[in-house]
Amino acid sequence: MTRDSFQDGRQKRVSVVIPSLTSPVINRTIASLKEQTFGLDQLEVLVVGLDDAGLIDPADGIRFIPTGAPVNPAVARNIGMHLAQGDFLLFLDADCIATPNWVETMVSCLAAGKAVVGGAVTFPVDNYWLVCDNVTFFHEYMPSKKAGERRYLPTLNLGVQRDVVQAVGGFDETLPRAQDIEFTVRMFASGYRPYFTPTAGVRHCPENRGLQQTLRRSFVSGEYSIGIRLRHADIYHTPFFARSAVLLLALSPLISAYIALKIFAVDRAMLRYWYTLPVVFLSKLAWCLGAAKSLLRSEHVLD
Repeated sequence: MTRDSFQDGRQKRVSVVIPSLTSPVINRTIASLKEQTFGLDQLEVLVVGLDDAGLIDPADGIRFIPTGAPVNPAVARNIGMHLAQGDFLLFLDADCIATPNWVETMVSCLAAGKAVVGGAVTFPVDNYWLVCDNVTFFHEYMPSKKAGERRYLPTLNLGVQRDVVQAVGGFDETLPRAQDIEFTVRMFASGYRPYFTPTAGVRHCPENRGLQQTLRRSFVSGEYSIGIRLRHADIYHTPFFARSAVLLLALSPLISAYIALKIFAVDRAMLRYWYTLPVVFLSKLAWCLGAAKSLLRSEHVLD
């Protein structure tokens, strides 16, 4: 689809929603949208949250919706969706830099009938901890992965038809983490098939993270996503041991080793990041521990 075809008056309006908690690179995120082949003048861009550093320039044509205080990303995205005018809703995180063809590729997929679309994630490789963090959380969405249907997609690089959101609802604001998994799995359960295309890329540039931050992030992810995996066990093919805190704890070293090794075994392109294996293993172990904590809490409530 060419740029001219977007300008012929037939294409639906496109909105980009960016949640931000004073991101130190939000200006770079916005700059990447100004460099799109699609053209910033054809987009509605909404940034929801905080900008204490004053990096958002009103002259860029960005609609900034301040929340006054830090809010859950799910809350920020829901606010953005509610205020957005687009029939195509694109989600981009405030620490991500979109490739020049990002909007054009996402809109092409959505216009072709894909209900929900996700793209590839790349990242800087000059910081060991950032590489470990990205390999841990986004190994399923590397540019080397094949296009096709997925059970869930991350929201740092996501496009959705508004009709789908109206049908399934917005983000679950009660979840501090794993809102994107819950959001897109709910779509899958409703008959919409999330679709991954590696040609719509973003470069993930979060603030520097150390081992403790990465493990904490994995722990909290396990704590909140295990409930989603159990609720949608038929979609996830959730194994029996994930229903028991005792079994999950007992098997966690084996589970973590298996998953960590599988990341590098199924995709030869991932071997370039072999040196992250120890941290990936520890991250998966932290995920298991977080999930077990959640299961223990649930069992206690039931008792």
